[in-house]
This record gives sequence, C-alpha cells and structure tokens, in this order.
Amino acid sequence: YQRRVHGKQWYQRRVHGKQWYQRRVHGGREDSTAEKSEERSITRPEPPTLSEEEARACFWKVELPLDKPVAVSGKVVKGYQRGREIGCRTANLDPESYRALLPAFEGTLPADVAREWGAEEPSYQVGVFFGFAQRPDGLVRRMVCSLGTNEFFVNEKLSLEVHILHKFADDNGDELDFYGETLNVLVVGFIRHMRINFTSLDNLIEFINTDKEWAEKLLDRYEADGYREHDVFQQT
Repeated sequence: YQRRVHGKQWYQRRVHGKQWYQRRVHGGREDSTAEKSEERSITRPEPPTLSEEEARACFWKVELPLDKPVAVSGKVVKGYQRGREIGCRTANLDPESYRALLPAFEGTLPADVAREWGAEEPSYQVGVFFGFAQRPDGLVRRMVCSLGTNEFFVNEKLSLEVHILHKFADDNGDELDFYGETLNVLVVGFIRHMRINFTSLDNLIEFINTDKEWAEKLLDRYEADGYREHDVFQQT
C-alpha cells in the first residue's frame, strides 16, 4: 500500500535507507560540485513536519510578500513529469538559471505565524511561492512555483518548478510542453513550506489546488501594483 501511494522511490528509501537509495540512483558517485554548492546555498533551517490537519489550520491565512521580488530567466528542462499525473503540470527550470539566486528566496515570517507553524526560527527559503511568468509569446500570466526537494516523492535534487495558471493546449486539446523554451519568472510572495506528512496523493492534490486558489486571490493586488511590467518581462 505504501509503495502504491508514495511511489517506488519513496518505498526504496524507506525500506533500504537513504545511503542505499543514493547509491542506487547515483551509481555510488559523489554529488557534483554544483550540487554541493546548491546545498550550501540553502541556509535556513527546515521547519518541523506538520500533519495534514495542522497544515490546514496554519496555511493560507496571511499574505507573505518577499522583501524583494526574485527574477529568474531560464530554459525549461525535463523533470520527473509527475505534474501531468496530478493535474498540475510544471515547467522545471535549468538549475543554472537560479542557483546563484537561492539566497534571494530567504525571508522572515511574522513572529505569530512562525509560532503557529511551530518553526524554531521565523524564516524560510524553500517551499511554495507565487508570482508571474512569461513564455516566448510575450504574455505575462499568473503562476505558482515550488522550490525544494518535494519530500512526498523523495526527490534528491533541489528544483524550481513553475505552474502557470493557464491551460495551454493544441488543436486536439492536448496540453503543451515547454521544453527548450526560455521562461521569465518573477517570484513575489511565499505561500507555505512543504514539510507535511501527507497520507495520500489525493490530499497532496488538495493542498496544491488550495495553493492555486490562494495565489489567484493575492495576485490581484500585485497586478494593480504593476508587477507585470517588471524588467524581467521586457527581454522578449
């Protein structure tokens, strides 16, 4: 049952341990210099893991804008392709496009929010964010994105995955992929962290859908403030 719900990778790591899993996936090789540098760039401590009930009671209450928007322009590369299975396709950006920007994602939670979330330190750096994105067609659209390793699927590498809040389809109604395109992204706010003990894939999907609804609600103000005209969107 656990293998069916969480996936083969989660099951292997759970049964055999992290070191066995890393040897299995990476062939016993050491992480690359770039990957080690990436890990060192994550300086904020991870918050404690919440149950689904605790998370529902904590998140989607308070607007958490970044101190300064983070602009990223990068090629879309192939990822794990799990988003298409859960109704939330994402565009994975080339890590080289944001590796040096990781410290810019750091932020501080209000003290009352940190207490409610059970965080020992009122800070964050990885999790679910919201903002705007632009494909080569030049249109700026709303988006949500995740920065992290997605513990539910036991991803080993940090990734920035962008979900544009718009359906892109061909003449047959099939959703389009963006592989090879350059995506311009402006991250303006933080939604939540991802350390949640999900008991099912359906519950993960529920949280993702709530993230989208919350982002849509908040982005009205950011549009009014002119964020669609940011310099990162003037490159095409």
